[in-house]
Parts: sequence; structure tokens; C-alpha cells
Amino acid sequence: MVLNAQQILSCARGVAYMTENDGYVRLHRFTKAQEDWFEGFNSEHFDRSFATAGIVLEFDTDSRSLALSVRCRKGSSRHWFVHSIFADGKRIGELRGKFTPPEYGFAEGSWELGEGTKRVKILFPWSTGSEIRSLALSDGASFVPLKKEKRVLIYGDSITHGYDASLPENSYAHQLAEYLDADCVNKAIGGAVFRPELAALADDFTPALITTAYGTNDWSGTQNPHLAENALAFIRQLRKNYPNTPIIMLAPVWRRNWTAEKPVVQFRQIPELFARIAEQVSNVQVVDCFEFIPHDPANYSPDVLHPNDQGFSHYAGNLLQVLDNIL
Repeated sequence: MVLNAQQILSCARGVAYMTENDGYVRLHRFTKAQEDWFEGFNSEHFDRSFATAGIVLEFDTDSRSLALSVRCRKGSSRHWFVHSIFADGKRIGELRGKFTPPEYGFAEGSWELGEGTKRVKILFPWSTGSEIRSLALSDGASFVPLKKEKRVLIYGDSITHGYDASLPENSYAHQLAEYLDADCVNKAIGGAVFRPELAALADDFTPALITTAYGTNDWSGTQNPHLAENALAFIRQLRKNYPNTPIIMLAPVWRRNWTAEKPVVQFRQIPELFARIAEQVSNVQVVDCFEFIPHDPANYSPDVLHPNDQGFSHYAGNLLQVLDNIL
């Protein structure tokens, strides 16, 4: 039994909308208006909007088997991909591959699920955009899609996007979604900074919570002199779109060159800057994440900027502990 596009959408989380072209189902995490803005703003960011970061399929089934066929396209500066397959909470396999853009990467696999009804969860890659050619169960199998009642918006840069978790479940964004028991729509883009124009493009639902995790690229790049005004405008725009939704601003984690002198805003001034914004906009809280990952390159990719799996474990663990006290 091959699931059709509507059945796939019915069990999808982290999705703004769906399209079907040339026999492939694509699940979009950004709205069409948001994608159009990226296309006009920055071609590299537009490519990264295709990434399936945070997208999950979850359903109950008595199928004895599961088969998945995909093609993957560019969705980040990393050109490998992993889909993680779970049954009743146990990781039973993965579908992975790599490719060289502008070519596609193709992969397919099948897994035995055994007897009885089980809960199947498929985590999609953060590193690429994964388009579904076929998702099949045993003929005559039951299919009961699962959804979350609560929806959350997660904005951010490459670390929220997922760089450099080796598996999608290791990213802090996924761990946050699990902790919140929510459908977390990941709006992060590698290389992103506070862009009020993006915040102005509202989704078609009212989120229970919004998190923002910008600042490190604003600090290090050309937006440094404008960090304060851009951050304030971004948060004010979110408040305008979602008047009653709590907002949590996550200040950046440690990075190797954090002591570098910058023209206006220094790295350790960012939490204080965010705190001033929280005083001006209602229902905003700030979390200083600087100490969340031990200051050791062993917790990072070779660039000592993006957390590896160990770094994400520290980040998520400390973040969730703080959220226990403020939510």
C-alpha cells in the first residue's frame, strides 16, 4: 500500500504546506510567501529553505514492513543526508546518502516492522531537502496519522538549522520539539541574521511559543552595527503578528573567536542587548546560552562554531533545564 500525498501530509509535522510535482511529494517548512522572500533576497538562503529540518512523519500501523524512496536536493552547505526510522521509540534503521549539487541524491530502503500495531516515526534530514517518491506499507495495513496539539515556531541560524548533528534526532531543535511535545516548525537558515522582513511574514496558525536563536552571525558579519535595531524590529514584528504568544530569545553559545573585537556590539554584550529588548516588548524572556556547551573544541565541528553531537547534547540538556523553570 503506497501512501498518497494527502496521507503523507496528514501525518507530517514541522510543515507549512505541501506540493506534488513529477511524482515527488515535497513538504515545505516555510510558507510560499516566506520562500518567495528568500528567493528575492538571497539565492543561497533560498536553496537552504528547501531543507527538511525538523520535518517528521509519525503514524500508527499494523504493517509488517515499511519502504521509503526519496530524492534529496541542496538544503545547506552540507551535501549528505540521513533519515532516521523509529518503531515504538526504537531506532530501527536509517536512509542516508550524499550528492554533489546541482545534482540530486537518490536513496531507498525497506525495514521489517514485525507483528502488531506499532508507532512509526520518520525524521527527515536537516542538511538537505528530501522529496518523497514513495512511502509504502504492507497491503491492507492500517494507517492512523498522529499529530501534535501544540505548534511552536523556531527561528534561528545554522545551529538551529541543525549544523552539525550527524543524525536529525541529535539536533537541539529536535530535542526541544520532543521536550515540548509539540509540532515545532523550524524556520532556521544557515548563515541567517535578524531579518525583520522575514518576521513580518506570518504563518497561518497561532503558535504556543516562539524561540529565536540569532546573534552570532549578526555579531561576526556586516550586520554588527545594526544588531540592536534589527533584533528589536524582528521581535516587535513577531509580537505584532502573534500578540499573545510567549517569545524566548536564545543568546548565542560560545564560539572559538568570541573575543574578537567588533565595531559596535561585542559578543558578550548580546545577552544584555536582548534583555533591553525584553524590557520594551511584552512577554519576552532571554536565555543566555554562552555556557551551555563546554568551551572545548571537542564539542564542536572542526570550525569550532557548530556543535557536534556531543555539543548538541550539552546544549539541549542545559536549555531544557532552564525551560523547566520559565515555562
